[in-house]
Amino acid sequence: MEREYKVKSLAKALDILECFDEQHPELGIVQICSMLDLNKSNVHNIITTFQQKGYIEKNDKTGKYHLGMNLLRFSFIINNQLNYQRLVYDLLADAAQEMNAVVYFAIPHNGKAFYLCNSYPGGKNYDFPFRTITGEVAPFYCTAIGKAMLAFMNEEEAEKYICAPMPRFTDMTITDAAQLRNELAKIREQGYSFDNCEHEYGVKCIGAPILNQHGEVLGAVSVSGSDAYMTEDVIKKAIRIMKETAFHIRERF
Repeated sequence: MEREYKVKSLAKALDILECFDEQHPELGIVQICSMLDLNKSNVHNIITTFQQKGYIEKNDKTGKYHLGMNLLRFSFIINNQLNYQRLVYDLLADAAQEMNAVVYFAIPHNGKAFYLCNSYPGGKNYDFPFRTITGEVAPFYCTAIGKAMLAFMNEEEAEKYICAPMPRFTDMTITDAAQLRNELAKIREQGYSFDNCEHEYGVKCIGAPILNQHGEVLGAVSVSGSDAYMTEDVIKKAIRIMKETAFHIRERF
């Protein structure tokens, strides 16, 4: 059932903003019309208004649009308000240095893992490209950080995501609900999650949940490395460090 919004035009404008994500950093008018099933003049008027206010900018070379710098200031305001950076960053930095790999922190938001911050080890010659993914989202079912959270959600909430469509990202992606349930049961038993190149080819991750005193999910941490880097010994080390980092973060909430 489609939600009834009080200000439909505003909802439509926000829908257009939400079309832009890490997979679609630039979009043309026709693409947006297709994604939202809206007419061209309507989308053009909304895009133009956003452009005038600095929330959307146009790439003159491609003729397409991307999110504008005015939106960036909101991310800093929200981040400061949530206070997560101050609570977790030093622990992420210590873990990244010890692992010699990038470490992430995410929370559950709108049915996905929402990355709030990450830390990189100093002086590392990276063997595969890292990117800052703060503000990006990822599915629960095929990422270590997402599965760590999904495994410890209450059963009713978790089932919503387990029963939802699970698009395949790689040959290793779990797309069967029964198989995912077995994977989540294993995560609950061992206290950590493993992404075996399920979301990105050549990238393995270890994750650990962050739970409050009632066992409710607050978020999760994960460490990522290339398939070549994530040897059996490195994975064992990652499991220990992610569990320790998650525990220390929990103590601060």
